[in-house]
Amino acid sequence: MTETAQKWFPDFLNPVPFDPDDRGNPFVFRHYNARQQVTVKVKGQDVTKTMEEWLRFSACYWHTACDGGADPFGVATLVRDWNKGEVPLEVATNRLEAIIELMQILGIKFVTFHTLDLIEEGACFSETKERLMSFLPVLKEKLAAAEIKVLWVTAKLFAAPRYANGAATATDPNIWVDAAAQVKLALDIALALNAAGFVFWGGREGYSTLLNTDMGLELHNLARFLRAAVRYKESIGFLGQFYIEPKPKEPTTHQYDFDSATVMNFLQTYDLLKYFKLNVEGNHITLANHTVGHEMAFLLINGMLGSIDANQGTETCDWDTDQFPYSLEPAVEVMLGVLRSGGFSTGGLNFDAKVRRGATELRDLILGFILGMDTYARAFLIAVRINNDGILDQMRAARYRGWQDLLGQQILIDNMSLDGCETIAASRSDYPVCESSHDEAFQRVWAEYLGGSLSVTNPVKVLYPDSQPEQKQTTA
Repeated sequence: MTETAQKWFPDFLNPVPFDPDDRGNPFVFRHYNARQQVTVKVKGQDVTKTMEEWLRFSACYWHTACDGGADPFGVATLVRDWNKGEVPLEVATNRLEAIIELMQILGIKFVTFHTLDLIEEGACFSETKERLMSFLPVLKEKLAAAEIKVLWVTAKLFAAPRYANGAATATDPNIWVDAAAQVKLALDIALALNAAGFVFWGGREGYSTLLNTDMGLELHNLARFLRAAVRYKESIGFLGQFYIEPKPKEPTTHQYDFDSATVMNFLQTYDLLKYFKLNVEGNHITLANHTVGHEMAFLLINGMLGSIDANQGTETCDWDTDQFPYSLEPAVEVMLGVLRSGGFSTGGLNFDAKVRRGATELRDLILGFILGMDTYARAFLIAVRINNDGILDQMRAARYRGWQDLLGQQILIDNMSLDGCETIAASRSDYPVCESSHDEAFQRVWAEYLGGSLSVTNPVKVLYPDSQPEQKQTTA
């Protein structure tokens, strides 16, 4: 490691190793082997990449380097020496060195940030721009030296008092203009750093009560804001992917980007769908009362999966807790979705996650990342096996086998009238029988995969004896 790596984390001079046999040391990866070659069946073709390339882990600036542990009920508890300094540029440089050092210890190659995570905001837009542009050469140089790439950039349009009533949906056009200027500045920085993407998160684009809200005006203005961003993106030649990140509530009572379906409907209504994909977060999905599997399936059907904020919440807590992920099942659902979409192109697994307020030591931060990275590595290997075996796919296809018959095909090509349906129904002497859904059989296979069982077998012939599925050999 470099001298920088000895400055902020002096007890972690070496990269975290992959050592599944070292059961007594928490500072090792037991599942994440960055250099391991993994072959995945993608649309009938074998694609081989390293685990590092498949997962594309990223560290976020805000929770990792900026968070002090404050919450609505208490002040900051996490003392980070890198956030101390006499002038904003000094603090910004310290913070950058610290997050780079942490990422080198963990072997993470991508970073994400709000522009105002980088350096303290000035007294006005011009001063903020001057600070950011003066820091940009330092940022660019140090990231390049560490071989760290920018997964995506975003603008912080929710924290400052002026955004209390929204940014792109503000009641005051002066604030709308300020927010647009912040996005322009962030896009300039994203272009300079060759960022792979740019995220729009409507932190306060919503309402607390409809009694004082002109919803139509606010939605139209949000669309105007995004159209302006698209035009500027094209004018400067920024090739990164635009994302929108859904969230149902908090800080507002209702967010306009409630969930993936809501966002897609909005984009389609305003003819913006072709310019965006979605950056979805585990904790936001559960706050919307969806399962991760539901949201991933919806994104796959519509070709809108872009990137993932890898975290989880506590299901009994109606709060965005942003925990490092440790629950295996939702992580497997995420990775199955990623694999079935062909893998990440511009996106990745960004750890929008933070240590608990009481976890005050630096090693807790390291352990949080190890926890999240190992959880997703284990989930990835399980998802690869599910995907490559194809057993659940064959079982599902067998359940819908009737749609391959003549009647099903007539319906699928929209060649069936209601008169024709009546003729067919009237020719029968009784009603058709609903076949068993076999829920428990599907869930048993799923549970065996999650449990690491090597005895998963294909029960299609037993459950659907009249079907002839292609048999595949189960592999470890």
